[in-house]
Amino acid sequence: MKDPNRHLLHLLSVIILINGIGYGIIIPIIPVYARDLGASSFLLGVMVAAYAVFQVFFNAPGGMLADRIGPKRVIIAGLSLVSIASFLFTVTTDVYFFILFRAVEGAGTGMLFPATSAYVFSLSSHFNRGRYMGVFVSAMILGFTLGPAIGGVLADQFGDRMPFYFCTTISGTALILALIFLESGVSMNEGEDRTPFSKRFREIIHKKGMPAVIFRGFTIQFNNGINMMAMAVFLKFEVGLSKTLVGLVYFAQGIVMLLFTPVGGRLTDRIGRKTPIIAGGLGMAFVYFMIPTIKGFHYTIGSITINEFAYACALVTITGMGVGLNNPAAMSLITETSPGKQKGTGMGVYGTIAGIGFIIGPILAGYLYSLNVSFPFRLAALMALLSVTFVHFFVQETGRKRK
Repeated sequence: MKDPNRHLLHLLSVIILINGIGYGIIIPIIPVYARDLGASSFLLGVMVAAYAVFQVFFNAPGGMLADRIGPKRVIIAGLSLVSIASFLFTVTTDVYFFILFRAVEGAGTGMLFPATSAYVFSLSSHFNRGRYMGVFVSAMILGFTLGPAIGGVLADQFGDRMPFYFCTTISGTALILALIFLESGVSMNEGEDRTPFSKRFREIIHKKGMPAVIFRGFTIQFNNGINMMAMAVFLKFEVGLSKTLVGLVYFAQGIVMLLFTPVGGRLTDRIGRKTPIIAGGLGMAFVYFMIPTIKGFHYTIGSITINEFAYACALVTITGMGVGLNNPAAMSLITETSPGKQKGTGMGVYGTIAGIGFIIGPILAGYLYSLNVSFPFRLAALMALLSVTFVHFFVQETGRKRK
């Protein structure tokens, strides 16, 4: 039977794909761009952090607005901010204006995530929500993976401003597509437009099982922050891998994550939401615990030798599988656990608290790494175990298992 909502799912996936590209496209060029603008090391950090901070703090308001006025308007507002900020990057020569525009871009992205997630929820049912979320999250991961590669190539071939022109073009195209094809009649919370956010927040947090689900999201992003900061430093300076090999380790993780996300979506529709989350979390806990053993690893099986690089790739593929299994199930669970029709607000609260984990993770990882190189990874393993334990005992299954 033909799925009448498939075209809308694909459009929303394209929008989140473009958003992911916009997030990652600046990574290879921002150090050079900051130098050309005369930014100090501190201001370089602010340029990077401004995006993340505003993204985090606009998640919840974006979700609340999606519930009140419908997700289409919020998606259009978010894409408009991203498009405007991308264009303004090309004309500014002042580092402080760059920081301001980066914050505006982060705010637009923060509004997009809960609104698009709520829209996907409204298009799906219990029987296909995992698959829908799998396609949606796969597009987001693909964007994060393609962004740095596109940014590096465009900057090398056409100059440092070209990635921003490219981002302006694709964001503007997504905005036009959203205006034309997204249906404005989708409303998640009609009749409750006057409910204060503080009351919505309390209702969501007090919903049975919701704290454990949100803590799981916080843990994933907290550990992602540790993974991005501590593992790269560990592989480069402790293990001694070249920059190319370090990049290939992360590439292996991203590819497996991308491949297993739709698998996780289909699996969560068949066996429920909790089992993929718990299985994926246990796998990630194992990997984080084992990362310190990469240093000095050498194992021979017959004529085949497994060196440190191969072992690191093998470990991170388990992490990629774990995240792939987790994401569609977690997004299905958070929307289905949110009270009433407050799905956008629920995703906003989830995204905000998870984003705070991504901000705290690298900072704490840096401190712990200075004490002992294994401490950040041991903490990540412990956090993963705690979060899946809470999900197991305190979260009620919301999916319907197929026979």
